[in-house]
This record gives sequence, structure tokens and C-alpha cells, in this order.
Amino acid sequence: MVFTYVNGRCGNQLFYYAISRAIDEKYTGGCSELVFDERQVNILHTKDGDGFEDSLNYFSTKKYLTVDESLLKVILKTGDLSQKLLYGVYSIAFHVMKDKRSGFFMHFNSILWKHGLFIMHPFHTEALKNFRLPDQMKKKNYYVAGPFEKSSLFNDIRQQLLEELSSKKEVLANRELYNTICNTNSVCISIRRGDYESNAKARKTFSICDKTYFERSIAEIRNRVENPVFIMFSDDIEWVKKNIDIEGVVLYETGIDPVWEKLRLMSGCKHFIISNSTFSWWAQWLSRNEEKIVVSPDIWYRPNVKWPLLEKSFIQIPIN
Repeated sequence: MVFTYVNGRCGNQLFYYAISRAIDEKYTGGCSELVFDERQVNILHTKDGDGFEDSLNYFSTKKYLTVDESLLKVILKTGDLSQKLLYGVYSIAFHVMKDKRSGFFMHFNSILWKHGLFIMHPFHTEALKNFRLPDQMKKKNYYVAGPFEKSSLFNDIRQQLLEELSSKKEVLANRELYNTICNTNSVCISIRRGDYESNAKARKTFSICDKTYFERSIAEIRNRVENPVFIMFSDDIEWVKKNIDIEGVVLYETGIDPVWEKLRLMSGCKHFIISNSTFSWWAQWLSRNEEKIVVSPDIWYRPNVKWPLLEKSFIQIPIN
């Protein structure tokens, strides 16, 4: 079994699935049962909806089981002795120590990972930069909790994920748009607004891709792509129409398509201008264009956080 604590919306959930499948393939040859704890997703769905749901259900994933049981309880019931002891120590330390960024957690994480406990707090950016799956491990069960958002962790199973993270269906009304995407030098421009702008706390940290960023990114694409066709995607498409002026051919996704359809359309594009959004990131990763150009901000969030999702191959636009 690979047991995974799942949190967030579609983009985050795809990362949890990808790391779970990478562990599944690397250590058991794809023979593990995938079990996802989606309690937090369900809580947020009940609280305010807003995209919190089991988004993995829309894709052609390996079969998985969802449960309503905490990581601690599952490890105590199904883990081996070393896993139980190590996670017990981690849990106590996590609740007692106020500084979650301390060196203790950075060091202790590396010990956990060697025992099939892939646990990481979101604060531990440096730990993620240095993390890779151990070459060999033999455990009956593996456990995952944390934002393992780094493509090198699952690039080895890229072809499998391209198939498994394809949507099960399509919106027929988008066939003409999809044909245009496939048959032109289409450029996906993904503009994330939502709580990045409406929530004061989130805005301070995550609102970095402003109008200037997109204008500079578009200019960069024009210098590199012949006859680009810009396809605009956003959770606030009316704001985009009023504020982002582009000369030439520009098309707009409706803004109301379900997430699986948005991702199908976005990933079909040839090139990408992305926001600091995991959903936006997945669109470019799922693209099958081997010569794609990806433009991104040079930080993922403030203050100056260089999250590992910023690939070396990206053209990174400086954010002031």
C-alpha cells in the first residue's frame, strides 16, 4: 500500500498522485494499492466548495481507494515497528516544537524518508530541493504527506503519467477551439486570480503575476514563436479581457469549463506562459510538445521563494 494524505485543489492533488505512483512503481513495480486520505479536501469542500473535491476522479488514473482516516492511525495500524516509532517521535516533536522550520525537522525528514515515511512540512523548501527517492527500499507499506512538488521525483514514469492524467472525456463545444490549439503555434496563457487577489493574506504572498509580468512574457514569446496564437485561460476571464491587451490572434476559454477540460485544452498548447499556480504548472508538464517554450515568474511566492517547480529550462521573468 502507498497511503497518501491529500490536500488542495486539482493541481495539488495531481502532485500527490504523481509522487504516490512514483513510489508505487519504484519500490513495488506498480503492485501497490493506492489509498488516499481526502478528509481535508472534504472538509474544505463542505466549508466553501470552490474547487475542493476529488479531482483525480476525472482522469484515467490507476484505481485508488479513498478513506476517512488519519495518517497517524493508519501508520499505527499498518506500519512496521521502525515506521511506528519514527512517526511517533515526529508527531510529538511537531506538536511540541514551535519552530517548524528548525534544523531538527530538516534532519529528521531525511531519516523518515529512508524508512518509507515520505513526510515533509510545506515550510521546508530547502529539504525539497535536496530530496530524491532512495534508490532501493523494501517495505510492505509506504506513507506520503507533504508537497513533493518537484518533477524529478516522477519524471521516470512520465509516459505512464501522461496517459493516466488524461481526462476521461471532453466538452464537445470546445472541439473547434481544441483543433485550433492543435494546429497552430498556440500559446497557453494561464492567469490565476481568485483567492490570490480576493484574500488579503494570500494576496500579500502569492499575487506576483501582474499585468506587467504578462506583458513582458508575451513580448518574450513573440521574439521566439512565429505567428503565435494566444489562448487565454483564467478563473476571472472578464478581468483578462479588460486588462490584458494583445495584438494578433487571441482566443478565450469560457472560464466555466470543468477543471479536467481546462487542463485538456491547456496541455494541448505548444507553448506556455504560466502563473505561480500548480494547475498552471501541470498544463505545461503534460504538454507533449518536446520543443515547448515555457515562460514563468522567477519566484513562486514572496518573499523571494525559489520553489523547485521553477525549472531550469523555463524563461524566468524577474518579479520586482
